[in-house]
Amino acid sequence: MLTPSYLSTVKTNWHWLALFFGVPSTLLITLYLSNYLKRIGRIESLNLELEAEVEERKNAEKNLILFRNLIHQSSEAIFIVDPESGGFINTNTRAHELLGYEAKDLIFLGIPDIDTEIKEGQNWTGYVEKIKKLPSLVKETRYKKKDGTLIPVEAGIRYVVLDEKEYLIAVVRDITRRKELEHELLQAQKLESIGRLAAGIAHEINTPIQYVGDNLRFFRDEFKNIAKLMKAVNEMVPADGQTSAHHIGLKKIAEEIDSDYLIEEIPKAIDQALQGVEQVAKIVGSVKAFSHPGEDERKPTNINKAIENTFLVSRNEWKYVADLKTELDPTLPMVPCLTVGFNQVILNLIINSAHAIEEKTEGRGKGTIRVKTRLDGDNVEISISDTGSGIDEAITSQVFDPFFTTKEVGKGSGQGLNIARSVIVEQLGGTITFDSEKGRGTTFIIRLPIGEDA
Repeated sequence: MLTPSYLSTVKTNWHWLALFFGVPSTLLITLYLSNYLKRIGRIESLNLELEAEVEERKNAEKNLILFRNLIHQSSEAIFIVDPESGGFINTNTRAHELLGYEAKDLIFLGIPDIDTEIKEGQNWTGYVEKIKKLPSLVKETRYKKKDGTLIPVEAGIRYVVLDEKEYLIAVVRDITRRKELEHELLQAQKLESIGRLAAGIAHEINTPIQYVGDNLRFFRDEFKNIAKLMKAVNEMVPADGQTSAHHIGLKKIAEEIDSDYLIEEIPKAIDQALQGVEQVAKIVGSVKAFSHPGEDERKPTNINKAIENTFLVSRNEWKYVADLKTELDPTLPMVPCLTVGFNQVILNLIINSAHAIEEKTEGRGKGTIRVKTRLDGDNVEISISDTGSGIDEAITSQVFDPFFTTKEVGKGSGQGLNIARSVIVEQLGGTITFDSEKGRGTTFIIRLPIGEDA
């Protein structure tokens, strides 16, 4: 800052210099001040530029911190990878959660350590070269967690160059639930295809069965007339044998064919055949009802009838290992329901009960499957009990989990109870619970609302 004393001194000094050189002092002072002010202006300009740069750097640091926080709070796992070694340079919080590692442990690993495709022999260098040639690579694979379990993931990987350094950025999503849904959809599509096939077969069987039934009924009714004729013929032959050769021939034939036995037994055989035909027709009707194409909306359903149809269709699964006992409340109201889905739930539970009994009895004797329905307030309750092996208390929290099964390979997919819960809870707005005692049996209880707004 130019103080008065400083200016006075400058003015005095320049005054003597001006006198000495013959230059007016006022002009010299003006030139000096002008030069000095220019320097001050440049300094102030530099100060402003410096302050702007400092502010810009502060903002950049704030944005960097914000970006890092957003990356760490992302719902997707993010890995920054060294293209040369495949090692992790940096990872976010979701990546640690996904794989079960802490950050300090994960930093010593890399993509080749967790990606099963690469662990099983894929060349890392070739893999990176492939990524470099693409805008980005999106693939499904399986990652190995710290505890050794494998999870299905979708990984989007991109090659980038920053400050002349190469990086791979991988954004990874856990697709376990998607795979479960895809599996459920595939199962549903298979069931629908099988259902349509079964419905078609049932329809084709139904027509000839009707012919057989109608003809048997005709034969039964008309045989009454044949029986009358045969009795009349027998009565025409005198007991003393004093008859014509014609009557003697008729009597001989009647004795050879045992006409009295035929008159008594043929009606019984026809009745038994009709019972068999009626049973086939009933099975065909149940198959058609059970395999009816899936509905998009809930419709009023006779729960007892749906259960009976399922019993009939699944009879081969339980008849050799269990006796089926039912207590179906005939006063139940119609229930808004997806019939095919409900049928599938009952089928799964009946089959599970049969398998549990078979596991316990090991082919020695039979167990019991008991099914009850009743009205409980605004709900219909269905209980399915068995005298099977029961469920171990240690795994009761897992029975509804997808793909969880204690059955031997080929006997269970682990989807039955998961599908049951999905249908009853998510689609029908009901509940499904169970009570089990190891070695004594299990009871599943389904409750379905009967209200229109259920």
